[in-house]
Amino acid sequence: MNSLPTTPTLAPALKPSWNPWPYGLVAFLGSFACAVIGFGIFAIRQNQDLVRPDYYDQEIRFQEQIDRVARTKALGEPVTVMLSADGRFLEVCLSSSAQGTIQLYRPADARLDREFALEPDAAGAQRLDVSALQSGLWKARVHWRTGTEEFFQDATIVLPKR
Repeated sequence: MNSLPTTPTLAPALKPSWNPWPYGLVAFLGSFACAVIGFGIFAIRQNQDLVRPDYYDQEIRFQEQIDRVARTKALGEPVTVMLSADGRFLEVCLSSSAQGTIQLYRPADARLDREFALEPDAAGAQRLDVSALQSGLWKARVHWRTGTEEFFQDATIVLPKR
């Protein structure tokens, strides 16, 4: 018996199944792009204050500042910058013949910085009313000149909450 080989019957056509990978990949990449753009907008809106507007110029002249601090340390009489017991006044004590400035620097917000003329009394003391300033960390920087020499004293103060 010679028989012809039988041809296999074709299976019924399979319905293609739904594949979620392309949609998931597009959704993931779209979410990632939105997150990157959102973070970029967030980063651009952050306040980026430098210590001072002329920061780079001051950095170049830093050796002069080092010399001022060294001269201040070499003084025979100590220079004091301290907060009064009630926290309302800043007291600066140095030689009475000095001329210069007192800068109150707020590291958290440059808009709150204040500068005052150094005007010590006959005893060499000066009191500044700081009760109107915000509570928190401040830096008091006293820069003065006696004769032809310049000096600098830096102090950290914390104003109490009122």
